[in-house]
Amino acid sequence: MNDQKLLCKVDYEILKNKGKPKTNKINCVKFSFLEFDEANKRPRTTITQNQLDILKHAYNISPKPARYVRESLAAETGLDMRVVQVWFQNRRAKEKRLKKDGNKRWANQKTSQAKFNKNKHDDDEDEISYDGRF
Repeated sequence: MNDQKLLCKVDYEILKNKGKPKTNKINCVKFSFLEFDEANKRPRTTITQNQLDILKHAYNISPKPARYVRESLAAETGLDMRVVQVWFQNRRAKEKRLKKDGNKRWANQKTSQAKFNKNKHDDDEDEISYDGRF
């Protein structure tokens, strides 16, 4: 504190309370990350099948519901408003990803089918025709 060095919050608190920091910069970063992670992380919400059905039905009506719709869904399902909001965000992201992956998969299928048909056609030309007589 006296030598005008910039310290992270953890090192500052250690220095302020005990006199000297006992961590280097790497430990400080790790400790700060762990402190943030443990202090601000809440338990994962488990959504029941009934709640999921309600959310899916609402999503089919509107993938981007207005605030008052999300509030009524939160009240109806008993979930926190933020949980409902994040569920819709995650659902839109999943749909976008599946659509993107589906297009890639479709393109790969078409390419694979074209290669298969080309190879089959090439194989057909190499075959010897047999009319059934010896």
